Formats: sequence, C-alpha cells, structure tokens
Amino acid sequence: MKLDVQWTENAVRALRDLAAWVDRLRPGQGTDLAQSILDRVDKLGPVPWSAPGHPSAPDTRIRRLVYGKYIVIYRVRESAGVLQVLTVRHHRQRPVEPSDL
Repeated sequence: MKLDVQWTENAVRALRDLAAWVDRLRPGQGTDLAQSILDRVDKLGPVPWSAPGHPSAPDTRIRRLVYGKYIVIYRVRESAGVLQVLTVRHHRQRPVEPSDL
C-alpha cells in the first residue's frame, strides 16, 4: 500500500532552515539539497517501513531515515494512508527527542 507523503509545518520549516543554512555555506546548493530530500522522502511512500525505528521513540511508527548527512524523522499512519514527515535535521544538530515532535 502506497502512502501519501504529508509534511508537517515543523518539517517544512526545518527543511527551509536547512536549505538556507546550506545556501549561506555554499550559495545555490540549498535548493538542490531540499529537492533531493523531497525526492528521497517521496520514494518512501510505497515502502514506509523500510527505515529503522527512531532509537528513542516508544512509538514504533516513528521512523528515522538517514540520507547522507541529514536525518528525516517521520511517522507511519497506515490507517490514514499517510506518511507524515515530522522534521529534518543535519546529523550534527542536537538529536531529535520524541518530545520535540
């Protein structure tokens, strides 16, 4: 069953902030990075359980996709037919705790 990908406001803001940060370091590359993350997340729709569970989340529906230096945290909501993206981080940022989501 292919799930629809739904980005939360928090995740959209995090992706925009990440793209802006990359643009400050390497002008013009932030948009490319954001698009590559969007493309990778879209590929999760048919295989939402393929990423491992978040190590500190008690809810097994919360998954952690590592994509290069970036981490995408999402929740599988099969009953709603949705893969809900919760946040995106650089791997050197403070780890995401379930209470942050």
